[in-house]
Formats: sequence, structure tokens, C-alpha cells
Amino acid sequence: MTTDKYLPATASTARVPMPGSSLSPAEIRVLRVLAEGVTDKVIGRRLGVHYRTVNTHLKHIFVKLDTHSRVGAVIRAMRMGAIRLEDIA
Repeated sequence: MTTDKYLPATASTARVPMPGSSLSPAEIRVLRVLAEGVTDKVIGRRLGVHYRTVNTHLKHIFVKLDTHSRVGAVIRAMRMGAIRLEDIA
């Protein structure tokens, strides 16, 4: 008798991101400031990084959370517990 844990990963299952488990600490910091609705430049100033670094973090966040928008990233991060309402200034 076989179970799902013995089945090889297919293309469809291999592409499903593990919710939150792969977000880096820097990406979580970006999400916390992003949730305030500010620009990449403001996020960069607050975190002490260049806005292009923020943009790169956002691209990685969108892939990891399987979303294409800033609002979608914040909502997914909140739903999975990566950020909380209390984390938002």
C-alpha cells in the first residue's frame, strides 16, 4: 500500500511554495514596512538599504508567496503568520 509521502514530486507539487518557511529575515522586515503602504524608497530608508535591494526582496517575496502584488504579499504573509497586525507601525 502506497501513500502520498512515497510518491515523487510532480511539476505541479514541486512549484507550490512552502508558506513562510522560506522567507528570509530581511524579506519579513520588508513585508512589515510594506504593510504600511509605503514606497520602495521609504522601505529602503527605514531599513538602511538601497531601494533596488528592496525591489529585489519584493520580487523574491512575490515568488515565494505565489502572488503578483504588494497587497497580496501582505495578506498572504499575515494569513500564514509571518507578520502580524501588531508588527505594522
